[in-house]
Amino acid sequence: MITVLAIGALTGGYSRYTTPGLVVLRPLLVAAAGLFLILPAPSRARVDLRVPLILLGLFAATIALQLIPLPPSLWMALPERERYAAAADLAGVAQPWRPISIVPILTLNSLLALLPAAVVLIGFSRLHRPQQPLMLTAVLVIAVASAIWGVVQLGAGAPAYLYPGPSIGLPTGLFSNRNHQAALMAGSLPLFAVWAMAGTARQGRLSVPRIVAASAGALLVLLVLLGSGSRSGLVIAALNAIGALYLIVQARGLARSRAVLWVVPGLVAAGALAVLVALWSGRGSGFARFLALREPGAEMRFSAWPILKQLMVDYLPWGSGFGTFDPLFRIFEPDNLLKPSYFNAAHSDPVELVITGGIPAVVVAVLFVAWFARKTVAVFAAPVGDTVLAARAGAMLLATMLLASLSDYPLRTPLAGMIAALAVALIARGDRPILVQEPTDG
Repeated sequence: MITVLAIGALTGGYSRYTTPGLVVLRPLLVAAAGLFLILPAPSRARVDLRVPLILLGLFAATIALQLIPLPPSLWMALPERERYAAAADLAGVAQPWRPISIVPILTLNSLLALLPAAVVLIGFSRLHRPQQPLMLTAVLVIAVASAIWGVVQLGAGAPAYLYPGPSIGLPTGLFSNRNHQAALMAGSLPLFAVWAMAGTARQGRLSVPRIVAASAGALLVLLVLLGSGSRSGLVIAALNAIGALYLIVQARGLARSRAVLWVVPGLVAAGALAVLVALWSGRGSGFARFLALREPGAEMRFSAWPILKQLMVDYLPWGSGFGTFDPLFRIFEPDNLLKPSYFNAAHSDPVELVITGGIPAVVVAVLFVAWFARKTVAVFAAPVGDTVLAARAGAMLLATMLLASLSDYPLRTPLAGMIAALAVALIARGDRPILVQEPTDG
């Protein structure tokens, strides 16, 4: 699992289907899936992860459904297919059998894009409980590595960027998009809190090295997040900072310890220090962009909203096909929205899901959100222990990714898909208050 996550971190920070990293990543994921499937799985793990795997399978089925060729009579009955049918008429040939997707190769790519999440869920199901805290640590290592690489990018310039894009000059780290980087930075804050408190419930005392390491890591990701200029990341980071403080107080034994008197104020001071340093260095661009939100005409996503709204209506109930938003939008894009860059996504995954996936995809998404809500309630109601705290942090991390998806598309990147799948796995197995025996520091 660690190897899979490392490869995903190095090659999976870009959602574009043309990225060369996918040539390496996807075959390795297929090989890893085969290896995981032949390994024995703890029976409890198979039960816990059954629902997430079923939901992922249903989501894959909705994509595969769009690739099945339909007879001309059925295909012509689909909404908004007249313009495509005209091509055969102009060529003087009979209407061929065609699938729901208007660009099948892009929909096939969307189906393959589920591999990272599927492999992580399968791999996690092969782990025993003492191995699971390593996954939380792995996410933190990725977050810190991405933050450090973001700092390197600020100094080294274009040669340090792993992917092309408009975010050159900003600390995007292992991603191509500053909002995706900011989502990981914000979502890691509760994980730092849990990692710092690991073993407190069992040992009845804090680990000073863990506290120092976690505080340094949290301060670093906060600084990088502030320098990214991501408005959504700024808002979500504030929510996650509150969540991190809540998890610290909830750690068994901590609330009755004098340590809480300096841990919580210390973390608040660290956050304030990060904001002051960002503003002093001129890297707090997220604040300026946040204030500019009152000028919606300057934002392409606001200008494009009338078209997006019409596309959602026109292509119901089956959608235009997963992955087809870019060519579809170009057909309807008005002249006043034309510019040197292109609108590659709806910048709202729920909106794009309706346009490209239709009602079947929306139904699966609603089922997943319902499962997530039910398990989150169970996790926060369970007696506090290391496993439960990790699951609560996982719930905050997944909520971060979902909130970020309201105004962007972080989950489309393989790396974010892997991290979200790990969060799902932690939630699925986290409502049982079993203390995890971790190695002591030293």
